[in-house]
Amino acid sequence: MSREIFVPALIEIVAHGVEGYIPLGIVNVEQALCLPAHPDLQFSYLGEDPTHSRVYMDHAQLHALATTNSSS
Repeated sequence: MSREIFVPALIEIVAHGVEGYIPLGIVNVEQALCLPAHPDLQFSYLGEDPTHSRVYMDHAQLHALATTNSSS
């Protein structure tokens, strides 16, 4: 029995700077994947259980998550 991997519909784009995380906007996964990979950009979303912390990932991790889910 395989469990489908959770991929959020909306992703928040955040920049990691000297003052911490700075929110830049909310986009869907496809739009987020169209952005260039940059070491200061990360993507975040609430996990499956919104009472837990936010999940942060970089461009490569988001791409792997989206690819894994679309191939299952």
